[in-house]
Amino acid sequence: MSQNSTTKIGQIGEMVALKYLQKNHYKILDRNFYITSRLTNKKIGEIDIIARYKKIYVFIEVKSKTKIGRPLVPLEAKINSPKKKRLIRVAENWLKKHKLPLTTPRQIDIIIITLDLNQKKAYLKHYKNAIEDFNFK
Repeated sequence: MSQNSTTKIGQIGEMVALKYLQKNHYKILDRNFYITSRLTNKKIGEIDIIARYKKIYVFIEVKSKTKIGRPLVPLEAKINSPKKKRLIRVAENWLKKHKLPLTTPRQIDIIIITLDLNQKKAYLKHYKNAIEDFNFK
């Protein structure tokens, strides 16, 4: 799969996730928030969607795939320890940028989108509070 088609799948997946979140009363606050290295100015981490649900700030990582060509590794497994640390770092930077204390109720969720392009359907799995060491409630 080319980089262009992978990017397109990711964009479709994020739109599906946005619609799902809005339908379920999440208030979307930000999208594609990233931080860069002070030394190299390269992107070192990004969070796809930032929302508020009731009084909780929710940082959402969206992973998308097509039904064809099932990966050997499930997308859930791609959220490894270094990825979790990056997500936490980016989320904490977002809170600081918006002058919110690190004690603010928050969580990191993961949404897995499987697209069936032939049937024009999307299947969604929402893992709430998927990175528990981030939630200090």
